[in-house]
Amino acid sequence: MPSAEPQITEGAYNAGGTFDRWLEGVQDGYDASTNSVARHLDQPASRSLSTMDMLRLHVDVIKLEVRVDFTKQIAQSAGRTIDSLTQQK
Repeated sequence: MPSAEPQITEGAYNAGGTFDRWLEGVQDGYDASTNSVARHLDQPASRSLSTMDMLRLHVDVIKLEVRVDFTKQIAQSAGRTIDSLTQQK
């Protein structure tokens, strides 16, 4: 009867490359979100913000918040999965 433990053969799955690509995607998304918020905040202080400017800033901050929360949930899930796999050995 075959073993219940997962058998990973060399070259069958490149976890490092997949994880690196995921991290790069997360970093790129985070950078884009923070840049859009920074654009609003870098406007001269002497210029008053219009209602549209405030709404755009609000939308960009919400996008950033959602991206950070989603990334946090994915990281926690990955951590639980890794813990589960390492405890099975």
